Amino acid sequence: MIFQHNINNKNNNIVVRTIMEIGSLHIIERKIIKALGKLGKADVNAVSKETGLNDSQTRRGVEWLRNKEIAEVSQHTKEFVKLEKNGFRYAKEGMPEKRFINSLVRPLMLNEIREKVKLDKDELNYCIGNLKKKAYISFEQGKIKLTSLAKNFSESPDANKEFLNLLSKGEISTENLNEEQKSMIKNLKERRDILSVEIKTERIYSLSKKGVGILSELKDDAEDSIGKLTSEMLSSKSWKNKKFRSYDINAEPPKIMTGKKHPYKSFQEGLRSKLAELGFKEMTGPIVEHSFYNCEALFMPQDHPAKGIHDLYYIKNPKKQGSLSSINKTLQNVKKMHEEKWKYRFSEAESEKLVLRSQGTALSARMLMDKNLEMPGKYFAVSKVYRPDITDWKHLSEFYQVEGIVVDYNLTLRDLFGMLKLFAEEVAHAEKYKIVPGYFPFTEPSAELHCFVNGKWVEMGGSGIFRPELTKPLGIDATVIAWGLGIDRQFMSKKGIKDIRDVYSSNIDWLRKTDVIV
Repeated sequence: MIFQHNINNKNNNIVVRTIMEIGSLHIIERKIIKALGKLGKADVNAVSKETGLNDSQTRRGVEWLRNKEIAEVSQHTKEFVKLEKNGFRYAKEGMPEKRFINSLVRPLMLNEIREKVKLDKDELNYCIGNLKKKAYISFEQGKIKLTSLAKNFSESPDANKEFLNLLSKGEISTENLNEEQKSMIKNLKERRDILSVEIKTERIYSLSKKGVGILSELKDDAEDSIGKLTSEMLSSKSWKNKKFRSYDINAEPPKIMTGKKHPYKSFQEGLRSKLAELGFKEMTGPIVEHSFYNCEALFMPQDHPAKGIHDLYYIKNPKKQGSLSSINKTLQNVKKMHEEKWKYRFSEAESEKLVLRSQGTALSARMLMDKNLEMPGKYFAVSKVYRPDITDWKHLSEFYQVEGIVVDYNLTLRDLFGMLKLFAEEVAHAEKYKIVPGYFPFTEPSAELHCFVNGKWVEMGGSGIFRPELTKPLGIDATVIAWGLGIDRQFMSKKGIKDIRDVYSSNIDWLRKTDVIV
């Protein structure tokens, strides 16, 4: 009767709704409201400590209150810096360049310094390059000696070591560092396994204006109310003389977070389906690959810089070295082409070395040698490849490429441009696109595809017509047009991702909110 009597009174309606909401509050919600009333603004740890709830209960309760507009949640992003493997070592031993300088009490041979200071190859190369650049060392008759400029560096405190000592006690927010220390982070981050910077999001809870009003009306005796009637309560009659928690039938139900594929995995599968619809057949092949398929079959000379340890992952001490005896005729054709065109002595043993596949084009080489190759034929691959890059916001040591080939007689550059137009419109969904000249070792002519997506131009990848020096040794007399696109970049552009590491994100909030529609 009281609700009907006050139905036309605006202020009384507000009071009635407030009373109903208070009556429907769960005991967890009540505890959190009181805690926030006392603490003001607080993170999950502070609220859990004040209420006696665990962190999971606190987060769930805050979400209930946020859905009812009783609590508010603000997010603050912070950068934290922490030590990696080499960072802990240098914190104890000192920086390699400092130890290098201090070892030169007299001119020494390089191997003597290596033994004395215990530096690995990468550390040694860095020290020589950096100290030579600063003119702290010079070379004389095969020995390394200090210059006059090295004295100040040698006698100055090892500021980097002191900073690493500070970090060895635990990760530190960059907000708590001075400008000199931030500058050190920038320099040390570029070197291998010294330190890393991680971005963390802090969530701060507080009461809304509505929550403050509810706090003033909240009574302690209501916490003894019953929210669920059980069979035990009925048999023991313990429900008698208890208050029952009311329910707001207009309240939004909690969101159900169902399981789903990772958005990037879904994007890849959608890309596969799109290419299959366009008539392409998928190519597959091993991740651990012969150097022959990854390099030599693609007309890459064996002394090419891209075959160095800084551009390829070689398998160290493989249990079984790969044999190419099954394709010996093709191997000999490739060997002959290399020796005639590149003018060097081709090593079959070098071709048998095992590497981690560094480019998806290795699959195209395999396909062109496959006895089931169709003529004409269209093939594609979504492949993971590996390169020893230093991880940062735009580089990973493993990433995906999507690439393909079209094999037919009398194909021309016009056919290649038509294929790129198809990808720009059907795959990249570009607002507009452009094709510009490019250079790739195994195609001539070569072109790059640039697409205008989400308000900016993005380089999608390269393409071209395989050189006859590549196709003829593999037994292909037809023309082969080839293309390769950066699939990671496509996904980043589509989802507005700025840091490539976020492509493989395990951030549960981002995964829940990001759709999986291609």
